[in-house]
Amino acid sequence: MSIIKSLFSKCAGFSGGLISGSSEFPQFLILGLDKSGKTTLLYRLKIGSGWTNIASDMADMRTPQDGKVEDPGYHYEELTRSFSVGVWEVPGTEAMRHIWKLFYQSIKIHCVVFVVAGDETEERIDAAKRHLHVLMSEAELRNTCFCVIINQKLDEMSNPV
Repeated sequence: MSIIKSLFSKCAGFSGGLISGSSEFPQFLILGLDKSGKTTLLYRLKIGSGWTNIASDMADMRTPQDGKVEDPGYHYEELTRSFSVGVWEVPGTEAMRHIWKLFYQSIKIHCVVFVVAGDETEERIDAAKRHLHVLMSEAELRNTCFCVIINQKLDEMSNPV
């Protein structure tokens, strides 16, 4: 987790980062295929490792209650621990991948964090690779940091990330 925070710090403008000296509020975008651990990563960064029942809380958030699902689809959090940054996390379902572009066309993104589940099939790894290559070729993301995270689960009971 400290490596990720170090990357965020570098992209956010400390130590000569991408927007050093700028008054811009850095915006990061977490992307990846569905079920790769993007939302868990976001809330681990926001809340820290003290959130012990994250798996059940995430399942509850995605389970319909009274006909409504608490999870809005995409998430936005402002992280303000050792630096301030806005972080967008967008679902990676096939239907939602088509709107990824709307985020980086509408918001100046300073860093893209692309998450890949370590237990993915070869077919899904190839799909993730194709999407990552498309992102890295986009004009709007030309000056953006990219970070690829391979999310390995330690065992069946541990949480991603």
